[in-house]
Amino acid sequence: MEGAAARIGVGLIALGAPAAALVDSCRDRLETYFSSTFAAFEWRVDREDWDLQWADPVWLLDRAQARMEEAGWQFSFLVADPGVHGAKMEPATLSFSHSAAIVYPAGGVEEANATTGVETVERCCRVIITSFARLNGLPHLEERSPKGRGPEGGDPLSPKETEELESALRSLTDGILKRGVKEIKGLALYARIIFSHPMRVLRTVLSHRPLRMVFSLGKLVFASMAALVLALLSTELWYLGVGINIWRLVLIAIAVLLASTLYVVFRQQLYVRRVSRSLSEQAAFFNLTSFLTIFGVLLALFIIIFVITILVTVGAYPRYIIEDWVMRSEVDFFDYMRVSLLISSMAMVVGALGAGLEENQYFRQVMYAERNR
Repeated sequence: MEGAAARIGVGLIALGAPAAALVDSCRDRLETYFSSTFAAFEWRVDREDWDLQWADPVWLLDRAQARMEEAGWQFSFLVADPGVHGAKMEPATLSFSHSAAIVYPAGGVEEANATTGVETVERCCRVIITSFARLNGLPHLEERSPKGRGPEGGDPLSPKETEELESALRSLTDGILKRGVKEIKGLALYARIIFSHPMRVLRTVLSHRPLRMVFSLGKLVFASMAALVLALLSTELWYLGVGINIWRLVLIAIAVLLASTLYVVFRQQLYVRRVSRSLSEQAAFFNLTSFLTIFGVLLALFIIIFVITILVTVGAYPRYIIEDWVMRSEVDFFDYMRVSLLISSMAMVVGALGAGLEENQYFRQVMYAERNR
């Protein structure tokens, strides 16, 4: 006998009293649309009111993530009045790690109570549906005409997109939502996410644009480069570097990257604390993608520093000087590589300390907030 259909919980949150009427109008339409279009799943669309006049988008996304963990939602959408929250052009702010979006209905929520409010409601529903599709890996659907019809005026997704979205939802809900989160705990839960949803994890990490983050975090780069310059002038590091086996240096570099990643994640509070006795899959997904993103940022910076160090040492330090420093008769290119690995590892430790000094809100803004264009 086939088990019950997997349940997908969606939170619909009104930010302030002006958005409440619009959320009321959207909720039933969205639940009807999801239940009829994706009938293989059991849908639950809950609405809430948050009495907020204005708040930073990342703070809102973090609060939504915590509420998702408490309420058992897999996705959440916060409906804001653009006149209050300051967003004029963007239809939504998405965070793939949070699996949440802040929706800014064009024209303001005041239209929801007017005779032309039907168009605003349908437009809002359409933005929520296309944002929902994007959070599940579909492309930039917002690039279509903003006058696209809502769920009652026609499906905002093409048949092919609907099929792709249903496939993504099946992958998301396969197994764990039917069995219950209490059956999979700890590292087994993280391992299941990696092996069951590798492309979803990869898309989310890439959506944070780790390479862009490297150059957006000034204290991280400054601390790393300062440590690099000082290390290049240290004869003791040269002597130590040429005497260590290259594989041991590789292991040291990996250990430094992992330790630095953990330090930044906990220093910047890029994780979800468990609310109940075990984390939900969504919270574990958030923690995993945050860790992998920071690891990717530090790995990209490590590679940049290593290449710079190789170029500087080979170009500016003649072999006869190095041979005199380390008291060896011959120094080859692999010695330069060993020294560069050691110096890069030290620079990463200092860089991680610099990243920890970044303001928490700025760090999270760079990492999580993405405005659709």
